[in-house]
Amino acid sequence: MSSSHNAQLKRDKSLFLSDLISNLTFRLCMETEHIGNATIQQMGQQREQLEGASSNIDATLAIAQQAGAILTDM
Repeated sequence: MSSSHNAQLKRDKSLFLSDLISNLTFRLCMETEHIGNATIQQMGQQREQLEGASSNIDATLAIAQQAGAILTDM
């Protein structure tokens, strides 16, 4: 093999590896973005559940206070 042929093979190999790394990096970024979006969506649902639970607790406390006031008046 000539040295120019070896140099061309090295350039081709480097280009192939660079493209491979670039494609893998892109796929990793896309997967990471997908996971992040799913996590944000799940956290939004959990927030809604927590807000609902908080409202239920507030309502329960109000009813308990009313019941306490009624019992005290008796």
